[in-house]
Amino acid sequence: MAPKKKRAPGGGRKPSGDIHGKSSSLSTRITAETRRALETERKATGLSISQIAERLMMVGLREKRARERNDPVRALCYIVAELSGLICNMKSEDGKPAFDWRTDPFMFRAYQLAIQGFMDTIAPPGDVVSPAVAQPVLATSTFWGPHDSPEKRAEWAVTVLTALYQTARGDAKASDVLGFNVPADMETAMERDLYGMAQARAALTPKGR
Repeated sequence: MAPKKKRAPGGGRKPSGDIHGKSSSLSTRITAETRRALETERKATGLSISQIAERLMMVGLREKRARERNDPVRALCYIVAELSGLICNMKSEDGKPAFDWRTDPFMFRAYQLAIQGFMDTIAPPGDVVSPAVAQPVLATSTFWGPHDSPEKRAEWAVTVLTALYQTARGDAKASDVLGFNVPADMETAMERDLYGMAQARAALTPKGR
């Protein structure tokens, strides 16, 4: 009997999609109706069932997170998306946007100014007064960040968010990222944030970088 041939490295069926680096598995039973719907999508897109299933799960997780935000934040996300369409409204011959604000410095700056301009139109009336005046504990607390000026608070928020944005991994444990054991009641929420931040970085990073 001839010895059984081993598959060469990189051999086998190639993935039909742009989701790569799959290292975890998920096995579950689904209804026949769901399976037929997935097969229909496979025929329409040319993607594999696993690629389609993962895409739909990612969309579902993003939508779930979006629905959990309060109404003003959801509304602002909608406005920001609409501004993107207005700033980059010119179409190329194939019907796609002719400019991308993520790769075009002119459009990026215009988009940045448009967001700031809209925020100015919905600014609440009144003087800018630190909440630490009424709640002195905010002036000394480091956990909640600075409250002595809007500029310093904004700088702190961007610093914290950027650190998470640059280092977050969708498969990471909160304790591993932060370097200390996170309380169980906070761990799930923090790991959801890390997953969302990793997805945001992937979406905002121009292809090829």
